[in-house]
Amino acid sequence: MGRVIFTNLLLFCLPFAAWLVWLRLFGPKDEKPVDQSRAVWLVAAGLVLVLANFFILGQITGAPPDSTYVPPSVVDGKVVPGHFEPATPTTPTPTPAAPPAEPKPAQ
Repeated sequence: MGRVIFTNLLLFCLPFAAWLVWLRLFGPKDEKPVDQSRAVWLVAAGLVLVLANFFILGQITGAPPDSTYVPPSVVDGKVVPGHFEPATPTTPTPTPAAPPAEPKPAQ
């Protein structure tokens, strides 16, 4: 969880860092502090990067759709973390034929 938070914070701060590098290398020397419109664009760019990261990670990571989640458990005094198990292929079992209905006695 910490890695995910760190990655997203890094992606959010990336536009700010790129702007500061550009400002140091190529910007005017008498630059005033960050104005509001520039800050809005930098925040928007950071949010776009974070949302793109969420989308990409959602597409390339995770368990297969047919897998089963096994929750954490304690086995022999040791905690076994939760995990996904692949679905086992099941062969269809034939349904037994219904027994023939007994005829009702005539009255």
